[in-house]
Amino acid sequence: MDMQELPRPRAGGRSMAKPRKSKYEKLAETAKKAEQYENEVAALRAQIQAEERKKDTRRKVLDGAMSFAHARIDPEYRELHANILRRVGAAMKTERAQAEAAELEKYVRAGCPDVDIDQRIEEIQRGRTAPPPEPVAPSAMAPAKPVGPSKN
Repeated sequence: MDMQELPRPRAGGRSMAKPRKSKYEKLAETAKKAEQYENEVAALRAQIQAEERKKDTRRKVLDGAMSFAHARIDPEYRELHANILRRVGAAMKTERAQAEAAELEKYVRAGCPDVDIDQRIEEIQRGRTAPPPEPVAPSAMAPAKPVGPSKN
């Protein structure tokens, strides 16, 4: 084929008209764009869900901190909170969760004390550390006192 036979741009710099796309080509392009939009929507949903999980975790941390602060200063609240932890902990599905709830209950009943890191390090260096406490089985705990009027 001779180079002279190839189409040349029109005068004025405009090229020749492009051939029209078939309906199948348009459908394929539209489907590709739709898939891209679906992916974008899924990515935005994932970002929103991640943000909401972070907010929820932050709320739980703040709620726990406020609850512990209140338990330090109000003995009635401390007792109520510890009783709730005992009841809810007994209903936890795994033994690990039950043991952690029992530890949390002990911590609250003790008045949510701050940990003295220096004292703990000295105890470890002296070798006077006690073995970690055994988790209390829910059945071994005393039943909770009723909080409100009983419904008989």
